[in-house]
Amino acid sequence: MKKTIFIIFGTLSLILGIIGIFIPVLPTTPFILLTSWLYLKSSQKLYSWLLSSRFFKNYRNTLITGKLSKKSKLKSLILMNIMILISIISLQNIIAITIIIVLAVVGNIVLVLFF
Repeated sequence: MKKTIFIIFGTLSLILGIIGIFIPVLPTTPFILLTSWLYLKSSQKLYSWLLSSRFFKNYRNTLITGKLSKKSKLKSLILMNIMILISIISLQNIIAITIIIVLAVVGNIVLVLFF
């Protein structure tokens, strides 16, 4: 019974973690870590599947090393700049805010590429 409950909550946690990838308000890392722990305690098969999955392997390596790959940095940079461009378009009449946003773009390029 305990194992079944852990599997159910682990699966729900995994679903919330996956949703958290797309919804910024919902954190991904705590849910994935909870899923890992729940699967470890309930099912070796599910735990092995989670650790060997392509997504989790990349995610785990990033957490362990603390470094993002150039490809991940580039994806993040593109998404940040798209969101900043949307802000610029919606605030096109306010020049001062546009200048600040452009400086933010330059700042995030420098931070992501050089640090």
